[in-house]
Amino acid sequence: MIGKALALIVLVLAPAALAVWLGQEPYVRYLMIGVLLALKLSLLARSIAGFSLLIPIVYAAAAITAQATDGVAALIVAMAAAAGVASSQGLHRGLIALLAAALIGSFDPAVPAEVLRHALAVAAGSAYGYLLATTVLRRVSIENLSVHSQTALSYAVLLSVLVLIAWITARYMGFQHGWWLPLAVAAVSEPSLDETQRRAMLRLAGTLLGTLAIIGLGSLLGGTVWQLALAAG
Repeated sequence: MIGKALALIVLVLAPAALAVWLGQEPYVRYLMIGVLLALKLSLLARSIAGFSLLIPIVYAAAAITAQATDGVAALIVAMAAAAGVASSQGLHRGLIALLAAALIGSFDPAVPAEVLRHALAVAAGSAYGYLLATTVLRRVSIENLSVHSQTALSYAVLLSVLVLIAWITARYMGFQHGWWLPLAVAAVSEPSLDETQRRAMLRLAGTLLGTLAIIGLGSLLGGTVWQLALAAG
């Protein structure tokens, strides 16, 4: 089991190692963003694994419109709403990958030529991640919870609102890599049949405030060691 886990880690990190070997260090981050998001989407929502092809497109759209607050905010809300509605089919955890691509792109503004290069790296990573999910990891099966359509709609509205609040907060506070704040809210959210809407909202709001505190402390604490210790905690 340990050997298989190590082999999988090697396979996941192989594109990054190859990029470094080829002297393409500036694009390693974007390559791995594509790999990890494609794996998440493909493993948690196998029936729509082909949507991995949209990851670089969503990233590029967010990066291009990052300076136009209304445009990029609308894209983020649309991705959050789509993920929420997909909970009626149990696909929401996979579609969070597309929301993540939009959030990362919104904090990564650049000129069109640079965005294109970054998006191509994300596309290469996404293709590799999709290939891993459909070959080496084809037997991996993860059970997903589907909910009633009305619950899915309520969850979509709640998720969109809280993700938008978290995104605006991160932009306003000027956090470096501030996309972590709204992404943390989205990543831990889950529509639940045994919770009231009020309890679900309080749980997500608590996550928002807690993540905000962690990011704030990470920005204030100087030194990589302190930040890594905080992240580990």
